[in-house]
Amino acid sequence: MVGKPLLLIDWLEQRLYPPLPKLEEICSWDELTIMMGSKRRPAWVTVHDKEQDGDVHVCMYPLVNGSVFLGCLVLRSDRRSFSDLERITIEQGISILALDLVKKHSLSSVFYKRSHDFFQHLLTSKGTELAEQAQAFGLSPDATYICVHAMLLRCQDLTKQEANVHRIVTRWKQLYADLEVLTYGFHNQLTMLIDLPRQTHPRTCMERLHHFIEEWNRLEDSQLSAGIGGVYNGFEQIAKSFEEAKKAVLYLRNRNRFGVVHYGDLGVNQLLVHQSSEDQEAFVRSVFYPLWEKKEKYSDLEKTLLVYVNSGQSAHLAARQLHIHINTLYQRLRKIEELLGVDFKQPEDMLKIQLACHLQSES
Repeated sequence: MVGKPLLLIDWLEQRLYPPLPKLEEICSWDELTIMMGSKRRPAWVTVHDKEQDGDVHVCMYPLVNGSVFLGCLVLRSDRRSFSDLERITIEQGISILALDLVKKHSLSSVFYKRSHDFFQHLLTSKGTELAEQAQAFGLSPDATYICVHAMLLRCQDLTKQEANVHRIVTRWKQLYADLEVLTYGFHNQLTMLIDLPRQTHPRTCMERLHHFIEEWNRLEDSQLSAGIGGVYNGFEQIAKSFEEAKKAVLYLRNRNRFGVVHYGDLGVNQLLVHQSSEDQEAFVRSVFYPLWEKKEKYSDLEKTLLVYVNSGQSAHLAARQLHIHINTLYQRLRKIEELLGVDFKQPEDMLKIQLACHLQSES
């Protein structure tokens, strides 16, 4: 109606309508977020036109829904202004476009809810019912599967949280378009089921996720924690991989950490997943309290204990790392046993000390 070239940018799904020209000819997605994410008024931008080998003016109208940035309508103009009629026409069109994007976003939320219910039904199904559910998913009984479960944290605005979940799901589907079987978000949680080709190493496959979450946590206000379950053959093992992924996320959450962790990399921490950080701190405190009670006096003893345990209880290696004579090390170890009320020759006492030192090193 205004007779000018225009481009619709769907920021939530990172799509352009029409597909060309590329967004990079105007700005990157990150630049778009910085430039327009918090704006509520149009902004004029001068860009270089490669075809005409000259600068052109474009006006970027933000599309918003409350606090949520939906995208932009970009119009090219020979002059840095619009007539009153053009401006009214554009503003009316923007209202319709924003409403349409909100509607599409709402339909996606309904789809995620159905996907969540369907996937939960799959996880709890057994026998013939499991086979029927797996067939409905298009799952092969001989395929190799891996589950990813994530939580979006530090996002107080529920509307913005929903929009961010939609953005993440869309990006994951793009990243794993050749592998993902199911990807959805539900409240502040996200789930992805991947059909892993037998010749593909899971570490290589998951590098995409590591890079995405690292970038998200660096650029966004909200933070992502993701857990990756084990790799198993057959759809009967999907529930096991999913449970492991959830435990890995819980491990990060209990320690107020963000990023990605593989359940298999947790080691002894698998036994401590359901223990809160407060409970673990209380355990460490109970073991180290005799050394902490007079910290200035016994600081060398605490360091000696940590080095001794981390060196595999090798007296010679620990003494070398501490730059002390081995007889001095033995004297310190006897003093530590006396203060903590333990005997390093007793397996139960040594296990308690090793666990306390492990948790202390992780804190």
